[in-house]
Amino acid sequence: AWLAQRERFSSGRGRLMAPSNRKQAEIPASAELIDNPVGTACGFAVQLNRCLMFFTPGVPSEFKVMVEQQILPRLRARFT
Repeated sequence: AWLAQRERFSSGRGRLMAPSNRKQAEIPASAELIDNPVGTACGFAVQLNRCLMFFTPGVPSEFKVMVEQQILPRLRARFT
């Protein structure tokens, strides 16, 4: 889903998608996508037994937006 979204974004701007962006869109099959509205790399969540792990891009400004808009609401919903 993220790969298709990024491809549409690139083609809509008349650009080819960079190979690095294609690689960033690869996530584990069991993972749940975490949208990144301000960058080109998505995040994802994986549950292993009772542990929920979140993976985000390394850019601090992208991380902050993803935590505020995506991760904290998921955690609040899970624990309330």
